[in-house]
Amino acid sequence: MGGGKGLGPIKDTVLAFENALIPVQILVVTGIKSKSKERFTKIGPNLNFPLKGWGYTREIDELMEISDLLITKPSGLTIAEALSKELPMLLLDSISGQEMRNKELLLEKGLAFSLDSPEQAVSFVRNYINNGLNRELWRERAKELSRPQASQEVVHKIMEMLKDKTQLNMKQEPLRE
Repeated sequence: MGGGKGLGPIKDTVLAFENALIPVQILVVTGIKSKSKERFTKIGPNLNFPLKGWGYTREIDELMEISDLLITKPSGLTIAEALSKELPMLLLDSISGQEMRNKELLLEKGLAFSLDSPEQAVSFVRNYINNGLNRELWRERAKELSRPQASQEVVHKIMEMLKDKTQLNMKQEPLRE
């Protein structure tokens, strides 16, 4: 995944698996870059592993549900969804600013692995297949950081703030006769 705009080395990462000779199925989400999706549709049949591509989609929840591993950049919505799904993440690319801070936090909490190249992604996946990953430990860490009810928490906080502001305004208004 490369977020809604399909940023990052998606094509290079997919092609790095071509000669890896490991049993994978790759699901690619290119975001709004329709030309990228078309490119994956064309090259998919020529690869030695199953490849399925999506452009911009509202099926991220379902795609994460059936995935074992997410290779992505650390955009806020993507990592929030991955954490709520307790999905291990490989971070290949990040834009400066918020994504760098997201990456630092995920690495600090042991919830992602940072890679410098698509070839390292292949090595990681090979190791993951051969040696596994302690998914229970991963789930525990993800639960500590994720907040699947965050939207409800935000709504309740806003309602409290509005209630407090309304009460404050009522106290400050002078009485009229």
